[in-house]
Amino acid sequence: MQGCALTPLVTDYAPNVPNCPAKDTLFSEIRKSHGEIQAAICVELIELFDAMAPTVFSAARDYLKGLSPDLVYTPAQLSTDVQLHLKPLRKLIPPIEFQHTGNWKPTSLATILNVGWIALLDLRDEDPGATAVVPASETAAKMEQLHELLLKAVELSEARRLWEEHK
Repeated sequence: MQGCALTPLVTDYAPNVPNCPAKDTLFSEIRKSHGEIQAAICVELIELFDAMAPTVFSAARDYLKGLSPDLVYTPAQLSTDVQLHLKPLRKLIPPIEFQHTGNWKPTSLATILNVGWIALLDLRDEDPGATAVVPASETAAKMEQLHELLLKAVELSEARRLWEEHK
């Protein structure tokens, strides 16, 4: 079904999922394995699902955010994480913890991974005026060092989290 409420969701978050086919095509496909009556019911329910989807997704998101407020990683969070952790990571300081409202909190796995990916994509010569390309072996060594640093960040952040839980 073209233009349904789910189309942006599929297009934005699951580009490899094909759009729902036209009702006639869908009816024919379902009828092959489930019979005419069930196929007709399924096809007619599409509009109901389309109308219900935003409410269901909103309720699910609210429920999950209630269980874990940090569960959904937003672009705003990425921006904050990059500002807090990218410069120190370039100076080989792993993103283990951060200060929030006066308290130190362990860094999330999502933060470590996302800042790590940005650092990996940003590997370049420290001198912004340099025009020479960094040799491949040097870049590989920096990538390996970053990898090891991020593994330590995950380990130490988890240790910090466990420490806080057992206080």
